[in-house]
Amino acid sequence: MITAIRSLIAAAAVCCIGICSAAGLPGWAVFAAAAAGCAFMTFFNLKPTFRKYISKRVKLIRSGDELLLVFCISLLAGTVFHLLLFTVIDASIKAAVGSLIFMAVWEFITFWNGIIRVYVSSVQLGIKWRVVGLICGCIPLVNLIVLVKIIRITMEECSFEQERAELDAVRAEDVVCKTKYPILMVHGVFFRDLAFFNYWGRIPAALKKNGAQIYYG
Repeated sequence: MITAIRSLIAAAAVCCIGICSAAGLPGWAVFAAAAAGCAFMTFFNLKPTFRKYISKRVKLIRSGDELLLVFCISLLAGTVFHLLLFTVIDASIKAAVGSLIFMAVWEFITFWNGIIRVYVSSVQLGIKWRVVGLICGCIPLVNLIVLVKIIRITMEECSFEQERAELDAVRAEDVVCKTKYPILMVHGVFFRDLAFFNYWGRIPAALKKNGAQIYYG
């Protein structure tokens, strides 16, 4: 719901020049609307979400998702509006072109702000979807399909990480992974595990959080 409201406000912000011109408002009003639109979009790009998350990485993923969702919705709404502005609504060509450029600039900023956030912070996105996103980025329609897929993957990752952290917090006192004897993790040959660089990824940390005592072979 909040995302939908932000998207509508963002759509109005990026189309503010065209809206004011179509309404026949004077130049000073168009300028004031453009300034207000810039202020809102700047603030939103700096602070996409106010919710607290378990880690900076998860917050970065969620803020990137929010930016990309608002980008998709506001881009769709803005595109429809500008099609009407050029064909149906009685507005000058100069104002319509200026409004289109204004929208394009802010949509460009919002998209790259969001995609960079999820690219640098997501684990589940993997190399595959990062590469697919880069390859399909310049293919019309295909790029939107891939973008929706990226948003879905990273949103599911964010939800999973948040739920897992809440579950760990609830069972922290139960030490469900505490065993009578320490756990020795041995994976095989040709590799030497260290405390900060090992074969087991996030498994040792998850076990330790829940009471286990870990050693490496």
